[in-house]
Amino acid sequence: MPPSEPEPSAIFERHVEERRRLVLTRLRWTALLALIPIAASVAVNVAVFADRLPERLATLVVQAALCVASLILARGPRAARRAIPVAMGLVMGMSTSLFWSLSLSPRDLDVLVGPIGAVMAGSTLLFPWGFPPQLVVSSYVAGGYLFVLPWATLDAARTTNVLISLTLGVTTSVIGALVLDRQRRATFGDRERVESLAHQRELLLDAGRELNGTLELSRLVQRIAWHGRRLVGSDSASLTLFDERGKVYRTVAVSSDEPGRDDDILAVEFPADDVAFLSDTLLRSGLVEIPGGTPLDGLQPLMRERFGVARTLYVAIQRDGRLLGFLNFSQGVPIPAFGEHQLRLAEGIAHQAAVALANARLVDDLQTASRIKSEFVSTMSHELRTPLHVIIGYTDMLDELPGQERAAAVAKIRAASLELLEMIEATLNLNRMEAGRDTPTFEVTPVRELWDELASEFAALPRKPGLELRWEPIDGALLRTDRRKLKIVLKNLVGNALKFTRAGEVVVNCRPNGSACAFTVRDTGIGIAREHLPFIFDMFRQLDSSDSRPYGGAGLGLYIVRRLLDQLGGEIGVESEMGRGSTFTITVPNMPT
Repeated sequence: MPPSEPEPSAIFERHVEERRRLVLTRLRWTALLALIPIAASVAVNVAVFADRLPERLATLVVQAALCVASLILARGPRAARRAIPVAMGLVMGMSTSLFWSLSLSPRDLDVLVGPIGAVMAGSTLLFPWGFPPQLVVSSYVAGGYLFVLPWATLDAARTTNVLISLTLGVTTSVIGALVLDRQRRATFGDRERVESLAHQRELLLDAGRELNGTLELSRLVQRIAWHGRRLVGSDSASLTLFDERGKVYRTVAVSSDEPGRDDDILAVEFPADDVAFLSDTLLRSGLVEIPGGTPLDGLQPLMRERFGVARTLYVAIQRDGRLLGFLNFSQGVPIPAFGEHQLRLAEGIAHQAAVALANARLVDDLQTASRIKSEFVSTMSHELRTPLHVIIGYTDMLDELPGQERAAAVAKIRAASLELLEMIEATLNLNRMEAGRDTPTFEVTPVRELWDELASEFAALPRKPGLELRWEPIDGALLRTDRRKLKIVLKNLVGNALKFTRAGEVVVNCRPNGSACAFTVRDTGIGIAREHLPFIFDMFRQLDSSDSRPYGGAGLGLYIVRRLLDQLGGEIGVESEMGRGSTFTITVPNMPT
C-alpha cells in the first residue's frame, strides 16, 4: 500500500493527536514544577502574614491538591485524550484559588488585575490547546475576577481601567492562541509533507535500483507493473509499450489481485492511430484519469464492460520527447479518486520505467546488432565463397572443354561474377550511406529512359525457365529525383522478386500521381509470412540465415532500399501472402528545385 498522504483532513487529525501529546507533556511538567512555588509561598506566608493565615494556607493546600490530582489524571493509556480538559481544569482551579487569595485584600483588588492577565497570557503560551479551550479559560478567569470585585467601592475611573485591562487580556490571549495554533498546524503540515515526500523518494529509489538492475526486457516489464501496483496501491497495474515497427500499442505486462484476468489484458493490441487522442493528451499532460472531467471520460463505459474497471489512471512513459508507452492503474470502484500522493508515485515509477526501459533496449539493441553482424560475417563468407568457387572451377576447366560446353562455362562464370559484383556493390553502397558520403543529387529524370535502361540490363541476365519479367509501358513522365539512387532502389526490388520467384511472372509498372510517381514490383513468388513483414527492412536481416538456405544474398538489399528512399523523401509499402507472391510499392516525390 502507498504511504499515507498528508491530505488536509489527515493533517488536522494527526495535528490534534500531536497537540494532545504536547499538552499532556506540558501538563505533567507544569503540575510538578508548580509544587515548588506553592511550597515557597507556604513558607513566605507563615513568616510574613499573621492575619488570616489559615485561609491563606488553605488556599495553597488547594492549589497543591490540584497539581497532585492533575499528575494522577495525566497517567494511564488514555491520558492524552483527557489532557486538554485536565489542563483547563488545572488553570481554572488555580484561578479560583487566586480569586480567593485576592479577595483577602479587597481594598487593592482592582489594582491586582495584573495576575489575572498573567494567567491568561501564561496559559496561551504554555498550553497549545487552540482557540476554543483558550476562550473558555480566559472567559472564566475574567468572569471570576469580575465576580469577586467590590463594585460598590470602585469609582468610574477604576471601573473603566479594570474593564479595559480584562478586555485586552481576554482578546490578546484568545487571538494569540488562535495564531499560534494555526502556525503550529502549518508547520506540522509542512513537516508531514516533507516526510511523505522523503518516504516516497525512498520508495522510488528502491524501485529504481531494482528496475535498473534488470536488463532482461521480459523480466523488466513484469517488475515495472508489479512495483507500480505496489506503490500506487491500485487493484491492478499494466504496462503498454509502443511498437514502432508495427505502429501499435501492445500491453506487455500486468500485475493484479486476479491473475485470471491477466491473459485478457495481455491480449490487448491497438493501432496507434486509434488512440492518437489518448497518446497526444499523455504527451501534453503526462497523466490522464478517467473519470476526470475530460473528453476521455467517454471511455469509462467501455472499460467497465470489457475489463470491469470503474476508474483508471494513465501515466505517460516518455523519453526524449517520445512516448514509449504508458502505465495504467485501475480500480474496481469509482470512488475514491486517485490522491495526490498516488499521482506523484505513479509519475515517479513511470520516470524510473522510462530510464530502465531505455537501458534495457540499448543493451538489447547492442546484443541484436552483435548477433546480426555475426550472422552477416557468416553469410558473407558463404556467399562470397560460392561464386568464387564457381569462377575458379570453370576457369580451370576452360582449356579442357570443347567449344559448346566452353560457352556454357563462360556463361556460368559471368553469372557468378555478376552475383559477386552485386554483393560487393551492396556492401559498398551501405558503407557510403553509413559514413554519410552518399548525398543525393536531384535532377529531372525521364522515367521512360530509366525504364528502358533497367529493362535492357535485366534482359541480359540469366533467368529461370518459365519466369517472365514484364515492364508495363509508361508515358513520358518526368520526375525530379536522384536518378542513380532511384535506379538502385528499383534494381534491388526487381532483383529480389526474380530471386524469390521460381515460375510465373514479375511485373513492374509506374503510375504518375501529380507531384509523385508510384512504382510497383509484383511477383508470384514464395511470399513473406505476416509476422516477418516488420523486419524485412532491417540491416543484415534474412528470414533464413542458415548455410543451407536455397536463396543467396547478404541481407542488405531491402535495407538499402529503405535508406535510399529516406534520402529521396519516398515511402515504401509491402503486401504479401505465403505461396502467392509479394507486391512492393514505392512512392517517390517530385523534389522542388
